[in-house]
Amino acid sequence: MNKKRLVILMLAFILLSGCASLNPSMGVIKFGATDTWERNTIDGVYLTDTLVIIPLGSKFSNEDDMALKVGRIKNPNNIVSYFFRAEVHSIDWIFAEYIATKVDDKIYRMHDESPNRDVLGGHYIMETLTFPISSEMIDNINESNSFSAELYKRVVTLEPYQLDKLKEFINEPF
Repeated sequence: MNKKRLVILMLAFILLSGCASLNPSMGVIKFGATDTWERNTIDGVYLTDTLVIIPLGSKFSNEDDMALKVGRIKNPNNIVSYFFRAEVHSIDWIFAEYIATKVDDKIYRMHDESPNRDVLGGHYIMETLTFPISSEMIDNINESNSFSAELYKRVVTLEPYQLDKLKEFINEPF
């Protein structure tokens, strides 16, 4: 292989490893990413909207493959409910069931007794945990100065701009 090809291959490797995570999600869960979908039910159409508030962690570590989203669902009667969705993207089963959040000094420990666990082809594993958010917690988030979450193997504290984005999402019309 000539030197020119070798340099091009090395540059491509550096570029790709800097842009995409080496975990199975390939870096698709970034802070601020949103997703919206609707589900038709016998009761009518339910609308769901999510915002990534804690992205997947390190590009080179499988110790922090859990991301956290905040979501909201509007039912056919226009009643909005809120939830947290923790997603594990990994090549190994984690069997996660718990997360904890801290809003200022108040700690909320949340448990999902029946998380969704899927193998999405080959060795790509996704575990999804969902936790309802009480109206008390929504009020506390809106009045808070800090928000942290304990996910699988790490504790993440939102930066002020991230907390502002969380509050904006919770309060914007849906």
